[in-house]
Amino acid sequence: MGAGKSLFTKFERDCNYTVLLLGQTGSGKTSLLNLIANCLGVNHILDEGVLSAGELHAFGQGRVTDLSVENALSDPMASKTSDARVYQIELARNWFFTIIDTPGFGDSRGLEVDKQHVQRIMACLAEKIQTINCVMVVQNGRESRMTPTMEYVLSQLTAVMPKAVLDHVVAVFTNTENKRKLHFKVEKFQTFGMGIPKFECIENPFGMVQHLTAAYGLNLPEEDREDLTVEIRNSLKALEKVGWLVHDMTPVPSMRFQELNAQRERIEALLANNLELIVERERLVADLQRHRQQIVSSGVLSHLTRRVTRWEIKFEMFPWSKYVCHVPDCHCNCATSNVISPFASLWCYFHEQNVCTTCGHTYARHRVSRDGWQSRQVTEHVEVGTSVSEAERLLRRRIEEAGRQKLALAQELDRALEDYAKLGLRNAYLHLLRSQKAILEERLAAMPGETLKNLLDRLVNSLKEVEEAAESTCFCFVGAADTVLRSSIVGTRLSVQC
Repeated sequence: MGAGKSLFTKFERDCNYTVLLLGQTGSGKTSLLNLIANCLGVNHILDEGVLSAGELHAFGQGRVTDLSVENALSDPMASKTSDARVYQIELARNWFFTIIDTPGFGDSRGLEVDKQHVQRIMACLAEKIQTINCVMVVQNGRESRMTPTMEYVLSQLTAVMPKAVLDHVVAVFTNTENKRKLHFKVEKFQTFGMGIPKFECIENPFGMVQHLTAAYGLNLPEEDREDLTVEIRNSLKALEKVGWLVHDMTPVPSMRFQELNAQRERIEALLANNLELIVERERLVADLQRHRQQIVSSGVLSHLTRRVTRWEIKFEMFPWSKYVCHVPDCHCNCATSNVISPFASLWCYFHEQNVCTTCGHTYARHRVSRDGWQSRQVTEHVEVGTSVSEAERLLRRRIEEAGRQKLALAQELDRALEDYAKLGLRNAYLHLLRSQKAILEERLAAMPGETLKNLLDRLVNSLKEVEEAAESTCFCFVGAADTVLRSSIVGTRLSVQC
């Protein structure tokens, strides 16, 4: 808890901490939320005393359930953001937790439902929450490893988080009395691009209280009341430590998540357009050299007219994100994405070998964005003068000019890649580098050229450096809700946005 810090029940400053609560079905997330929601009604026994049967009965009343949150998916009229609820809970006088409670992942309805859950989490912060203090991951401490589903969810969430949030992850291990009895290896979190998070173990008695009070009602034996009071006291002290972990975390603006994604899409559009222009200049140089050689060898003056289709990515072309193919010369704006862009991008990453039914290329070659391909037809007349010697001179000058343009475009592309790296989105950056590498290799095979070769060499070096980096940085978006319902419970102030 740290020297000089008083009990959280004595905390006097008016403050509110926003927490994104994550956990798979069966992790104890809902019981933990109920413990937090009910702690104000029982924290007078932190030092001494025994709770009455009435107090225990009130404590055991579940204020939060998974059903209202998770079953919203089966309602066709349900709001797209109704699957994540926001609770404001007063833990102590003027000390509030605003908890974004997410549906449990990994239930019997499968991965497709989990993907919908992720979408709604992300929509929540984007629409309702100004700042977030921490991401709290709830994990059963008796289990030695995460399930594949929870690993999938964490991979998605951490892959698009702003860098600042990586230091704001707290793990709460349930069904675990202390760290000595913890089976889970906390080093596992490093797999998702974060350091080992701060964590606390809680043996939550909420379920036991519910069971005994249901069996005995207000006639709970004194021995059971004493035992339950001890269990609750221990859990409140552990919860107090969790509170101080969150207290020390400065808020991160949720709009930063949106800004990062917008920056990412702008840079990706610039990269795509520059590469298209470089390739078009390569073709121009090839046409000019071929025409120059033809005039010099034949001695016959002839004009050059080029009719080309120029492709470019248009920014914010669509009202909703699409899967946009980046295979050379495909330029297909494929199906509309049913999930918000950053998570759809990660879906492409995790399913990169699946084939798009629209264009026939793998999703590894797609990006998800509101930006899309558009084309325009250009007719270009190349000036060749009035003599063979003048034509040779003008064409040579035009070839040199096109070479300088290619160099300038390549330098701009390098700067765009540097800007992308500075965003701190390591997983997205890795995916971009690998995608750009594949595109350049295909372009180079079809049209060998020094500019493309140099670009590919630099990109391969960057990719190698990132892949070999000892530290990784991956990041996340989050989500919220709509209507407001207020209710009072056991002396605890609780408001629900659902």
